[in-house]
Order: sequence, then C-alpha cells, then structure tokens
Amino acid sequence: MLSNNSAKNQACSYNSRDDQMLIKGHAVNSDPKYYVLTAILTVIATVAVLDFYGYIRHSSEADAAVVAQYNSVILEPGEEFRMSPKKSQHQAVCIRDYIVIQTTTPDGKQLRSILVDDKQRGLPCGG
Repeated sequence: MLSNNSAKNQACSYNSRDDQMLIKGHAVNSDPKYYVLTAILTVIATVAVLDFYGYIRHSSEADAAVVAQYNSVILEPGEEFRMSPKKSQHQAVCIRDYIVIQTTTPDGKQLRSILVDDKQRGLPCGG
C-alpha cells in the first residue's frame, strides 16, 4: 500500500519555490495570468467556431436602414385635415400587438419594419 501512495506522490508534486506544479514529469505554471490568458483565448476560439458554423447572425446594413420617416399630425376635434388622395406605398398591419409597416422594394423584395418612437420602443396597436 505504501508503494502505491508513493507512486501517486511522484506523479504530481508542487514546488513552491519556482511556483510550478509537476504533473507526470511536466512543469505546469500556476501563475494567475496564464489562467486569465487561457480563459480569454477560450472565449475567442469559441466565438470563432460558432461564427464559422453559422450560429452567430451578423446584421447587415439593410437590417438597420431607415426605410421611411413618418410625421405625426395632431388633430383637434372639429379641425379639418387635408392629405394627398394618392395611396402610400407602405401598409400598416398589426403583428403581435405592434404596428408593422410593410413595403415592397422596386426589385420585388418585401420589407417589414416595426414602428418605434424616439426611444426605440415599439408602438402598440390600438384597441
């Protein structure tokens, strides 16, 4: 039994003077900066692999583009308001309780955008 324990003690030993641990004859540095460096490199490698396999979706400029700007006209009771008789190219629909603006681009692609206020909060549908 003693020989078995002495074999284990020889497999892993710690030298406090050099701040190194010996595991099966190989020196392992236990300085905290190596652990931090290892953690940072692990995160970078993980993000790179997730990006390579398509698990990270990158937004394009078209995703953040301003499709159109809208103005709000305050109507007082009994006040007349004049607007153009032509219909807009945009259509407002209610999806998941928010106002969504739908439009079709000249190349036939249909775009949807959520109507938001100046603090980027979605405007809910009335009702």
